[in-house]
Amino acid sequence: VRDLDAKEAQVSFGQRVVVLAFWRSSQPFSLAALKDLEQIRKEFSPKGVEIVAILEGTGQPAPVREAIKGLGISYPIYLDPDRQVEEAYGVIVFPSTGIVGADGRLKFYLPSRNSNYREIVRGKLRVELGLMTEKDFEQRMKQIGEELGGERVQADEHLKTGLRLYRQGKSKEALQEFKPAAALDPNLMDVHLALGYAHLDSGETGGAQREFDWVLERYPASPGAKLGLGIL
Repeated sequence: VRDLDAKEAQVSFGQRVVVLAFWRSSQPFSLAALKDLEQIRKEFSPKGVEIVAILEGTGQPAPVREAIKGLGISYPIYLDPDRQVEEAYGVIVFPSTGIVGADGRLKFYLPSRNSNYREIVRGKLRVELGLMTEKDFEQRMKQIGEELGGERVQADEHLKTGLRLYRQGKSKEALQEFKPAAALDPNLMDVHLALGYAHLDSGETGGAQREFDWVLERYPASPGAKLGLGIL
């Protein structure tokens, strides 16, 4: 990766807990996630947690600096021009956030950003640091789900499970998670994008085109959907 001065940098894991965020400079949800992560950094940096954000694809430093101006971000932002880190983690949805444990292993992965994003990341960090049990975290998430509306929470859970299966190369199994996610929340763009790639990898080109077209009708600048149609 490279920093915003175009100098080569190394992102290393295995010494401390790291929150790894993948984002797009033109996407409001991504910028909101970066702002959330700055608040999380203030809380968890004294506990040894590091925040790292990696821009999707071949972004240039100047537009990135402009995009984050005013967000008050104090953690490192890196460019990944060859998409090496992005591909290593199988990222297809932006923003995406992972928590890497002090043992260097990916412990948690959260696609997209919803209204309880900050609470989810805070909770999972507390679990990883031994400040909260997994059971307490699940109870808190259930409470949030009841407060926000169960269908959206269920859709997010199906999406997360589907993306995990997709990264394991299990496209057909992933489809069985993405489809109910789309049924529960038909307007969730990330689900339709994920459906497109799962259909594509399963050889179902008609289904892939339908999903990519759906995304582009509503988000004409979506690079993920444009790339998917280019592969067809």
